[in-house]
Amino acid sequence: MAKAKTGVNLTQTGNTFLAMTLGMSGGWAIHLDLQEAITRAYWNYGGGDASVIRVYYGKNDELEVNPYGGFGYNPKNPPIPIGLFLVTRETVSCSRMPNTGDCDENCDECLGDQGSLKAIPRFLIKGDVDKYFKNGDSSLNHEDWVQDALKEFGKVSPDDEYAHSEE
Repeated sequence: MAKAKTGVNLTQTGNTFLAMTLGMSGGWAIHLDLQEAITRAYWNYGGGDASVIRVYYGKNDELEVNPYGGFGYNPKNPPIPIGLFLVTRETVSCSRMPNTGDCDENCDECLGDQGSLKAIPRFLIKGDVDKYFKNGDSSLNHEDWVQDALKEFGKVSPDDEYAHSEE
């Protein structure tokens, strides 16, 4: 995958957060810090009004992202699905503007140094897709996505008590 450094992108055992935007193509990033991984994936996709970002935690050398957003992993050691997050322009703040925390899309200080921008993601909830995206899958949400991923990876069987969400 990407060149990575222990203590920055990887733990001592080679684990990392992998954040990827949803869609046919997009941005992705790895980092030890969850918020940083999400922020970098958002900016690698080009920012924008809103992005849905999925996050996994696993061994860097066993994770793969192809140029079209496809995701691969070692089936003998699948990653842990962390969550499905929503990042919007309103949830991005600029550390260079401590008085307001706001970042205008035309802010030269922020855009000149994307390292000063931080995404404040939140879990994608039911109804977000309809609110932020046209023609999106309105049933998409964090809770169901994590459960589906756990089942796909064989980490939870459909019969397990904690595999069922409470309404």
